[in-house]
Amino acid sequence: MTVRPGPLCVTFVDVRKAFHTVSHKSILNGAKRIGFLPSLLSHIRCLYTGGATQIHVGRTLGSVIRPRRGVRQGDPLSPLLFCAVMDWVLAQLDGQLGLELVGGVRVNHLAFADYVALLSTTPEAMKRLLCELEDGLSNVGLFPNLAKSASLRIVAMGKGKKWWCDPSQYLSMGMKVGTEVTYKLDQHLMQLSKAPLKPQQRLFFLHVHVIPGLYHELVLCRYSKSLLVNLIHSCRERSLQ
Repeated sequence: MTVRPGPLCVTFVDVRKAFHTVSHKSILNGAKRIGFLPSLLSHIRCLYTGGATQIHVGRTLGSVIRPRRGVRQGDPLSPLLFCAVMDWVLAQLDGQLGLELVGGVRVNHLAFADYVALLSTTPEAMKRLLCELEDGLSNVGLFPNLAKSASLRIVAMGKGKKWWCDPSQYLSMGMKVGTEVTYKLDQHLMQLSKAPLKPQQRLFFLHVHVIPGLYHELVLCRYSKSLLVNLIHSCRERSLQ
C-alpha cells in the first residue's frame, strides 16, 4: 500500500487467550453478520450450545461441564468463526480515524487472527481507537493482553522530508492501566473467599498460586505505585474474609 507522507502512530495489540475465551453467543452473531446460511448457522448453534465435557481423574469421573466460551479445537471451521467475530469488533472502529492512503482510502487497522495493529496520525486519535477496540472486545468476551502489546510513533519532518521514531511515551497503551491484573486478582480472590478454607489456607493459596501468576504482567507492564498499593490492600482484606 502507498501511504501519504506524514506522522504515524501504530499500536500492536495482542488479544489475551482469544481462541479460548471468545463467547459462544458472539460466535453465532459474527457468523450471522457475514452471511452464513441459515442451515449452517443451525449446525453451529447445535455444536456450541449442546457441547459438554467431563474430566476423568483415576477412577473418578467429574461432573458435566458445559463450556460457554472458546472455539472448538481442531475444527476447521473454528478459524473462520473467530475471524468473523474479530471482523465484527473491528468494523465498529471509527472509519473517520486512521491513516489515509494514496487514492483517498483510509485504514485504521491491520489484523491477523488475534493480533491487531491500530493505525492513526495523532496520539489523540490512537487513544480513541484503543478505547473503541477495548469496548468491542469486551462485548464478545475478549480482553487485550497488555504484557504483549506495544506502540510506536513516527514523526514527519516536513521540509526535510524525513521521518524519525519518537522514543517518548505518548500513551499507556491507551487502555485502562491495571485493568488486566486487577480483574484477574478480583476473580481469584472471589474464588478464595467462597472456598470452604481456613484463613491460613487461603493465605497459602494466595502466596503460592495467585500472586506468582501475576508476576509476568506486573514486571513487564508499567503499573503505577498507587495501583500496586491498592492490590496489596485488596489481598490483605479479602483473603482473610
